[in-house]
Amino acid sequence: MFEKLEETIKEICQKCEVRLYDIDVINIQKGVMLRVYITKVNGVSINDCSIVAKELNTMSEGKNEYLKDFLNIEVSSPGVERVLKFKKHYASSINETLRIQYLKDGSKETMIGKLIEVNSDTIMLEDGPNRLSISFQSIKRAKTYVLLNEKKKRSDSRSSQKRGSKEG
Repeated sequence: MFEKLEETIKEICQKCEVRLYDIDVINIQKGVMLRVYITKVNGVSINDCSIVAKELNTMSEGKNEYLKDFLNIEVSSPGVERVLKFKKHYASSINETLRIQYLKDGSKETMIGKLIEVNSDTIMLEDGPNRLSISFQSIKRAKTYVLLNEKKKRSDSRSSQKRGSKEG
């Protein structure tokens, strides 16, 4: 059943010129909610989400076999810090900074580093001169990670340099 639901949503996404990133089926008090995450090469707009949501809702109201039982359907982008669940998520995140929680010798470790390689059984993270190969089996949680403070520091530094060059 889930495969057919996913296939139906992929078709709608393709029609709307976006890609399906992930699906969450959530039990709520009065029934079941469907949350659909979409992506697009240059980013997802509110309009993209609205178009996909309208298509999904139209199909659910039309009593589509796989969408009819959802009380609520939400559509959004996976966000800047996306959760990585599937190998395809990792593959599409090469050269991005990740925050990974994984098991090493029975204890939970955390690493923040740049994803430089995705293989069939492992990923390779780079943190400066250090490289670490982590098996998919040992990963407990992974998501893209945005270093906001680093960006702010660089931005502040550039602003100071620009102001300084104007004054001099």
